[in-house]
Amino acid sequence: GSRLNIDWHVAGDPPRGDVKLAFLIIQCVETALPYGGTVTVTKGDSQWTIDGRADKLKLDPKTWAVLSDPSGGSQEITAPNVQFALAPETAALLGRTIHVTSTEESVSISF
Repeated sequence: GSRLNIDWHVAGDPPRGDVKLAFLIIQCVETALPYGGTVTVTKGDSQWTIDGRADKLKLDPKTWAVLSDPSGGSQEITAPNVQFALAPETAALLGRTIHVTSTEESVSISF
């Protein structure tokens, strides 16, 4: 009975660390889609992209800023949003950088 659809378009057996980061980011995107929507996960040669689309998004700019710049703000991360702190930490351990773009109906995160 979920209102959230996840389309996983990743072939093969990707590295465990990349999959862990992808799932943390999926959890971040899920917070932006409280009324449901679609999350699409794709992987190119070296880049992953997680896109969330819905008629209505709910993005807290301070929380979302933590993904791109974990040291740039004083946003306190609470238990329900711990994925926003763990994703940049995991990306750093993997030597990756998280990029976020959004519109009124979509959010796209790549690493």
